Amino acid sequence: MKADTTVVSYSSCGLKYTAYKDKTYNRLLIKIDATFDPSKSWKHPSKTKNLKINHEQGHFDIAELYARKLRKEFKENVKTEKDYQFKFKLIYQMLYGEFLDYQDYYDKITKRGTDAAKQNELEVEIKSQLKKLEAYKNSTLKQKFLQKVITETLEKSTDLSGFSYVIPGKRPVVFIKEILKEKNYNGILPEFLTIDEYLKIIADKQEIKGIALWLIAYQTYSEIYNDEDLSGFLKWFPTVQKDWDDMKKFHGNDKEILEWMLAEERIKNWGENLGDEEGARRKNLNFWRKMNVFLPKLEEKLNEQNLATAGMLHRTADKNLENFCKISKNRVVFIGFNAFTPVEEKLVKTLLQWDKADV
Repeated sequence: MKADTTVVSYSSCGLKYTAYKDKTYNRLLIKIDATFDPSKSWKHPSKTKNLKINHEQGHFDIAELYARKLRKEFKENVKTEKDYQFKFKLIYQMLYGEFLDYQDYYDKITKRGTDAAKQNELEVEIKSQLKKLEAYKNSTLKQKFLQKVITETLEKSTDLSGFSYVIPGKRPVVFIKEILKEKNYNGILPEFLTIDEYLKIIADKQEIKGIALWLIAYQTYSEIYNDEDLSGFLKWFPTVQKDWDDMKKFHGNDKEILEWMLAEERIKNWGENLGDEEGARRKNLNFWRKMNVFLPKLEEKLNEQNLATAGMLHRTADKNLENFCKISKNRVVFIGFNAFTPVEEKLVKTLLQWDKADV
């Protein structure tokens, strides 16, 4: 095959996305990036010497343009994991095909950057499209926000050793450290904590979850009721445990909800909706009778060992909040939160009252 002598440079640009679950808010997030691989990019040492136009930058700008289009589609069309499976993957394939076609078109029209007039024309077109999608710029917006927070913190104190940065997850820590490095901060770094880690400190308990929790729960259940083997127990307990934690996090008094689950009218309506009034009613009533005995017993057993589920940590932290905030020495900076549970909101307000927090 005859070599293509019109090629004087090549940039390996592409698109990439990573889907992950935000456990704090139980939602699906997608990180979409335009990529550039220097190891697969090259330019002719002599033929590009006098090339004044930035043709290869254009290839990356096209990648960024389609990354923004993908972010826009995700924001507008993906609300659930089902949307991700059936909508986003199809949208990605369609836009990725358009992206490759546009890259070829860009090379063809500009004659790989050697036609200065056409190169300039397409640069203007690409920049215009990027401007229209400015709102879907990459995580630079998040980084600008972090820049602002850190700048304001450093204006208050040049020593961050007495600060605690409380964040939704660990991802922002990398950006924060980079920003501090850019600002030539050489002191002791602030403490980095997720909101869950901060609540654990306040509650002064060890969190238990997963298999360790399931085994203690099954042992506790078996001491009261000897009607389930482990496999049968695990078919329903993880779901009940999550609901139980949510009761404690968002309602506070789980006992009230558990008692309501036994309400005659609720169970009657539930059975009628299933079309098997008596059988369904009896089964549901028996189940929640057991939960009203089993869950308080499980909580008692965990407390004896200074262990707690996520919901129990919230309740214990709530009891300890006032005293903890009173004696806490670090100034707390809450960064990047869209919403709080009632206990988390109370924590922020209490620290603000003591003038020990920034949000």
